[in-house]
Amino acid sequence: MKLKFTTLALIASVFYQTAKAQCTFTTTIVPNGPTTFCANGNVTLSPGTANNSWTQKADYGGLANYNGSAFVLADKGYVLAGGSTAFYEYDADVNVWTQKTNFPGQVRVGAASFAIAGKGYVCSGQLGVNPRYDMWEYNPSS
Repeated sequence: MKLKFTTLALIASVFYQTAKAQCTFTTTIVPNGPTTFCANGNVTLSPGTANNSWTQKADYGGLANYNGSAFVLADKGYVLAGGSTAFYEYDADVNVWTQKTNFPGQVRVGAASFAIAGKGYVCSGQLGVNPRYDMWEYNPSS
């Protein structure tokens, strides 16, 4: 089976988080109005069009997510669950979460992530006191 991630390079950036500076993971996605999902609480919400209302969306059914990372490609959001290698896709058009091929890199929390030209990137992070310096590319079409 061909993995959709390709290791790219060693980077000189470490994302370090102390016990006193915890943050809750949230992200925003989507084409026709943002969708926000909070992986710590199994909730996906989308702002409504009238009076700043909120509409309940499909629950995030993935593994518990501590300080994970996410990026958006086309009309889909992708989440790397922090503290594991579990990787999920959210399709806002059909309101469905799908588990994808696991992230092949080492387990991490606090990874940086971004998307460029139809590919997603996950880099750095740490596990305990062990920093991660690697960077991975996700290609949804391969």
